[in-house]
Amino acid sequence: MMDDLLQYLNIRLSKYITDISVNKTAESFKYSLYTGKGYIEIQYFFIDDFYRIRIECSNSEGVYNVLFLTKSKAFHKEIKKRIRKNKLKKKRFEDHIVCFVDLLEQFLEKNYNLDCMDNIYIANLRFDGLFI
Repeated sequence: MMDDLLQYLNIRLSKYITDISVNKTAESFKYSLYTGKGYIEIQYFFIDDFYRIRIECSNSEGVYNVLFLTKSKAFHKEIKKRIRKNKLKKKRFEDHIVCFVDLLEQFLEKNYNLDCMDNIYIANLRFDGLFI
């Protein structure tokens, strides 16, 4: 799973990311994607079947915006809508990431900065993550 997902992220986001790494612990995988304008962290806790996505926007002066994408009710609805539309399985982490990458790719193709995502996906939930 981890290698397939890493390969998928590399292929789909190769135009936008400068580096990608994976860190595996006893309870989670953490995918770190670096772009020219920030950092995207996808962390999956396989014991609880739970994941979260954090985006840090940065410039030459440092990090200026941190967005917890999975704290957004709009993001949850968007992922669920894309899962239904593409006839994917809502109980598979890989399918959730396919939908996220599709969303991210559409956003970046329009030359938006990552910090613009917080205007669309407002963090309004108390918990940070999405249970599968």
